[in-house]
Amino acid sequence: MIKSRKRVFVGTLYCGENEFARCSEALQSQTIPGIVHEVFEFLPNETAHQTLYRRFMDLRDHFDIFIKLDADMVFSRNDSIERMLGEFHRMEELDHAIFPVYDWYTQWPMRGIHAFKNSAVWETSPERLFVDPHPTVKGIRRAFPASFSKLVDHNPDPDPAFAWAFGAHRALKVVQRGRWKKRVGPAEDQLRCLKRVWELTRADNDPRRRLVIEGAESVFKGSTAAMARKGEWISDLSDRLPDVSEPGFTKRHQSKWEGFEFTLRYLYRVGFVKYGLFMPYQTLKTRARTALESGGAGVVIDDFVPPWS
Repeated sequence: MIKSRKRVFVGTLYCGENEFARCSEALQSQTIPGIVHEVFEFLPNETAHQTLYRRFMDLRDHFDIFIKLDADMVFSRNDSIERMLGEFHRMEELDHAIFPVYDWYTQWPMRGIHAFKNSAVWETSPERLFVDPHPTVKGIRRAFPASFSKLVDHNPDPDPAFAWAFGAHRALKVVQRGRWKKRVGPAEDQLRCLKRVWELTRADNDPRRRLVIEGAESVFKGSTAAMARKGEWISDLSDRLPDVSEPGFTKRHQSKWEGFEFTLRYLYRVGFVKYGLFMPYQTLKTRARTALESGGAGVVIDDFVPPWS
């Protein structure tokens, strides 16, 4: 059970994000006293997340609440953490809280910033793309409604290089190369996110949003070389930026993106037939028993209503 004065540890993954100074400054101004902040700098994506979560578990006897605060997230209120912790007070069985953030690229609430009780447990995962898994918790995991997005701003002042990477990273989660069994739900969410950026780009022609589209297009076109040369490509980005006058996302590309959505749903149905309908009954029963015995998430509450639903 959490004590009345919660000991809070905040972990941040930093790779040169433009918002990092504002992120740290807003954290220091929080009304909750005694927050400990640790920054993990310039680690590969997969290694960074594994290191962060191992750190959370190593410190579980010293802190009550752990918060994962990305370097491009800025608390928009001085009492943001206080309000987040208030939900743990209100729901004693709450073990994992997912609060939405207000994203500059899409001008939408998005998931989000994560807070955990010290009882959360992360397992080592071979996952290379979706590298931010939910931990095992015995209590409630809740995704809070979009109204909580007023607590945190996401990417409020993006660097052009990170704008390009934002688009490329989301496109990789749409395509999911090398996976026969696609994760359809996350892929569709990322695709909707990119489409929203495109809609805003057509309206305001902001160069940073145009670079999001360029990053996504480099993946959708199957340009492995472009991804491998990302560091070289963005090194002269400041020189190229004035030339990015029109986004590469034409009507033809829009049809292609919608084709991705159709393909993902088709593969999902095929996977359901193969792994759901024809899986031996005994295997299903064994998996269900294992899931119950392992604890898992006792209850999952998802109040988050994305603006595209």
